[in-house]
Amino acid sequence: KIAREKHFEERAVKQAKQREQAVRAEAGHKEELLPPAQRRRWEEMAEIGMSERHRETVEAVVRTWTTNWGVTDNSSETGGDPGARQALIKQGFREVHVDEALEHTTTREQALDWLCVHVPEDDLPQQVMQRAYRASATVVTSDERALSVQLAAKRLARAGFPTSKCKIMVGQKLDEQPDMPDALSAAEASAAHTMLSQLCERSLPPVSDVDEDSVRAGVDDEVQMLDAIYAGEDRVSRPNAYQINVDLRPPEAQLCASDAQLVFWLPPGLAYPEHLPAVALVSDQMPAYLKLHVARQLNMQLNNDGMPVLFEAVSLAEQMVEEWLQNPPLLAGLLGAMAPEQIKPTAVKTVKRNAQKKKVHVQDTQRLCAEFGKLQVNTEYQRMQKARDALPAAAQQEHIAQLVADSRCVVVAGATGCGKTTQVPQFILDQALKSGEYVNIVCTQPRRISAIGVAARVASERAEDINAQRGGSVVGYAVRGESRQSRDTRLLFCTTGVLLRMLVSTPDLETVTHVVCDEVHERSVDSDLLLVLLRQCLQRNKRLRVVLMSATAQCDVFAGYFGSNVPVVTIPGRTFPVEDVYVEDFIAQQSSSGMQEIFGAASVGKAKAKLTNALEKGDDEWLAHIRKMRAHGCSDTQAACVSAWDDRFGQASGATLIDYEMIGSIINHIHTTAPMDQAVLVFMPGVAEIQACIDIVQRTARTAFVLPLHAGLASNEQQRVFGRAPSGQRKIVVSTNVAETSITIEDIGFVIDSGRVREVRMDHVSRVARLITTFCSQAAAMQRRGRAGRRQRGTCYRVYTRRGQDRVMPPHTMPEILRTPLEQVCLQTKDLGYPDTRQFLDGALDAPDAKAVDSAERLLVAVGACERVNGPLAGLGRLMAQIPLDLRLSKTLIFGAMLNVLERTLRVVAIMALDRPLFSSSFATRDSARNSRMQCAMGRSDWLADLCALERSLQADRPDCVSPVLVREARNNIRTLRQCVDQLGLVSTDPAPAMPEAEELRVLQAVITAGLSPNIARVRVPQQKFQQVSNGTIAVDREARELAFYAVDETCDEHTWRSHDVRNDRRVFVHPQSTMFSETKYASPFVAFLGQSANGQKTFLRDVTAPGIYGVLMFGPKVRVDHECKVVVVGCGGLAVRAWPRIGVLVGQLRVLLDELLRRKLDDPQLSIHDHPVVLAVLDLVRTDGR
Repeated sequence: KIAREKHFEERAVKQAKQREQAVRAEAGHKEELLPPAQRRRWEEMAEIGMSERHRETVEAVVRTWTTNWGVTDNSSETGGDPGARQALIKQGFREVHVDEALEHTTTREQALDWLCVHVPEDDLPQQVMQRAYRASATVVTSDERALSVQLAAKRLARAGFPTSKCKIMVGQKLDEQPDMPDALSAAEASAAHTMLSQLCERSLPPVSDVDEDSVRAGVDDEVQMLDAIYAGEDRVSRPNAYQINVDLRPPEAQLCASDAQLVFWLPPGLAYPEHLPAVALVSDQMPAYLKLHVARQLNMQLNNDGMPVLFEAVSLAEQMVEEWLQNPPLLAGLLGAMAPEQIKPTAVKTVKRNAQKKKVHVQDTQRLCAEFGKLQVNTEYQRMQKARDALPAAAQQEHIAQLVADSRCVVVAGATGCGKTTQVPQFILDQALKSGEYVNIVCTQPRRISAIGVAARVASERAEDINAQRGGSVVGYAVRGESRQSRDTRLLFCTTGVLLRMLVSTPDLETVTHVVCDEVHERSVDSDLLLVLLRQCLQRNKRLRVVLMSATAQCDVFAGYFGSNVPVVTIPGRTFPVEDVYVEDFIAQQSSSGMQEIFGAASVGKAKAKLTNALEKGDDEWLAHIRKMRAHGCSDTQAACVSAWDDRFGQASGATLIDYEMIGSIINHIHTTAPMDQAVLVFMPGVAEIQACIDIVQRTARTAFVLPLHAGLASNEQQRVFGRAPSGQRKIVVSTNVAETSITIEDIGFVIDSGRVREVRMDHVSRVARLITTFCSQAAAMQRRGRAGRRQRGTCYRVYTRRGQDRVMPPHTMPEILRTPLEQVCLQTKDLGYPDTRQFLDGALDAPDAKAVDSAERLLVAVGACERVNGPLAGLGRLMAQIPLDLRLSKTLIFGAMLNVLERTLRVVAIMALDRPLFSSSFATRDSARNSRMQCAMGRSDWLADLCALERSLQADRPDCVSPVLVREARNNIRTLRQCVDQLGLVSTDPAPAMPEAEELRVLQAVITAGLSPNIARVRVPQQKFQQVSNGTIAVDREARELAFYAVDETCDEHTWRSHDVRNDRRVFVHPQSTMFSETKYASPFVAFLGQSANGQKTFLRDVTAPGIYGVLMFGPKVRVDHECKVVVVGCGGLAVRAWPRIGVLVGQLRVLLDELLRRKLDDPQLSIHDHPVVLAVLDLVRTDGR
């Protein structure tokens, strides 16, 4: 019996609790019905807010600029939702509002978002109302005047006017008439009169010298009449000389509130009754927009015939108020004159990307053919023709021209020095001009210097000056940002990227007759994508001919790609003998003192000791290696020194280590032994290494004429390498691999090959594509070697050993499409106009794995580059595709420029682009490196700490453990990155307004988060603990080890926070080298990170940033809103916060507007976006974190 009674009691308690939960759920607390696990997670979520000021600003921007609410689809449904109307009405929305929402949207989720933004806060149903909502807040101030203005503004706000506008208006009126009796009441009346005139869109009556006593007497008579009419009802009151209140009591009131009053304001100087007073509806129980609607209708319908209107106004209001309230205004046009002024949307300027088609003029062709005939007797042309005839390619002219005429595709395999680059395009051009046929040849080069250099050479061979631009030039070039072509141009040299852009605008290349692709064996991503497009284009354009030119290797692969009957023409090379000198060969020529100068006395001593020890212990393997070097003239001591050198500089892990002293010794040797007219070409991997090498050269060979050569130089700077050195000086060109192919520097007699190259590789820890210094392939080394024998016998000094060459240098360069992150390839593919990347890339020469492509597609969606898998690029994605950087770096750069923190963002991205950490350290010095980094800590971000270190280094205050080489490389990166944003028009012409340091750091945190997204982890903060003290309790500071971090896979399939199982999230830890390792305070429950690394059973987050909550909401993964449980989800469901749904909708729509603005910017580079209302709203939200 006792057990049964206990059971009944427990069941009764449970049922009572369920009833209570149902009641709370009906009132808008849907979380009460969640299962226990979801309920616990909901309670653990951080709760966020947005200040009233920010809400007003963002709402105004969203309402003004949004034209299509369909793009904020939270559902995969399409078409109308028949049950949406009833469901929304059941939630408490007014029928007229629901109908208006469904006119602008198609699904219930879209309509709910629309209503959340457009329905005024004080008219929202209880279920979607913000918890503890207050329509207005009172701010306490000790300033008597400010307090008076604030109270007056609060009184005016009861009529529906925005409090902020009331405060401004009352303050202005008070300043205009400070000495008037009862000045505050007069200012309040004047403010009301002005705002109502704006509301009704009518001009203010002129202020005149009126008889105030006469006006007041007339008003007193009207008030007495009202008292008589409403005798015994106590409906009329007069708080001051400028205001009259009359209670509103319409018959059969249903919608009008019981506390409604009509308030009349008669400001000083108003000639009443010639001019109407201001009249408004005041109530604490009605939405502001309805009160303004009634006031507008009433003021518009009052007769302005010079007669008293107080009683007329009351009668009209009581008669019509119910009807007015039954037909509220459209929400879409609710801003009116009361909202903050915004720039009205203008039509999006659309720039057609279709290139203007070149008209085929028969007369032009006939004229060019005639001019070509006259060219045959030109003395300069004849002299150049003799030089052309001496090239090996000349013997194949007729054969190649005939093959191109008979075949749709031809492969030309030419060895170094055969002349294929300059001659094959001319063979086609000459054949067409001789036969009188129209021709338009586009010849691609892998680099801009090659395109410009080859075009200049070919033009000179045809007795043309490509830079003169007087009259017509048959030869021209086009590279990004620079072009030399005219109506007569029939042979255009361009970079591969330029032709890709042409194929986007004219996919069939209707006006092009021949496409010649040079150096296709380099297998860049652009080159491989171009081959796919050309193969498709050949099927559509039956007139088009394609010629592929390559080194002799892999020609059959290219021929087979375009069909089984593609002919291959082989042209032998013409080079002079080149002597190879490896490190062991160079050292064999050195004396004992020379060795000590190169290696250092200590290193030579260690090598001798190791040799003695090996001989005593019988280290056969090492001694065998020493004996091999004896065959190249080395003594045992020299061989031991070379072996020790090779162990340091010849390992795969030592690719970033370059022995500049060795290079300096080689240059000094050349400089003192070889004729001065023989130039030296030094191959270095990157700009920083070029500068370091130049420093060594200028120290060892003071009379050298040193020139850098790399892609970052302007064209006129690049062209300097083709000139001669001043008398008495030796020309030394220090270049990246841009000098490997296509260009010929006539006077090169020596090549010094560092054996290194900078290639785009995936950093497997951070998953960021960076330019990594690595060893070049043996095939590339052979190309470099050939540069020394183009015009004379030459020597190639290889700054590596034979053993190092076999050990760390692969035979051929891996195709870039196989070593570049696939998301980068997919981005380029979509930018070419092919959204289904898997289908497109299946046709590539080396098709990537389909699953990897799908994964890359999901990542593009996660970073915001496109809206859906296999979908077109969003505005952000289109801009990112124009920047030749990793996705994360380009995204960081775009938002940094947009949010007016470009200068510091350039430095942060320059650090991110480095191939090793700014604070580099070995295991032994890691504590010192961390201490140095901690001294630079700022902004709760490792990247901002590195920024501080770089800024100090640039000001000659370099912290310990920061490499000067990395600082130099970062400086060069900044210069290159600035060129990128300049070309896209992202640099504001006006100086950015200064921000307080704390706010600027918050914006930088958001910008960094934008780049690192979707690498965002969840922070779980334990409950606050308290300690008992003598006078109460105090909060106990948390320890860093109490915080828990969880990594979420943001590229997984989309799902809601309810279905996300947090138990599957991986526990991770902040890396000990991070400045955030001991941090206990976080502005939001999220951290952004660059990469992860594992050590035993723990996974560590590297390069961590703790952004504000709006940095994540605005720039993190896509935002979704759970209206029922009032949860805002960031991404796939693993990251979520509790918030008023209105906040989530505003943020989501603001993100859509931001992307649309980026799309417009790309279409119109002249569009200024830095001062655009959308950007300003985002910036204000981020820098204050919504407060």
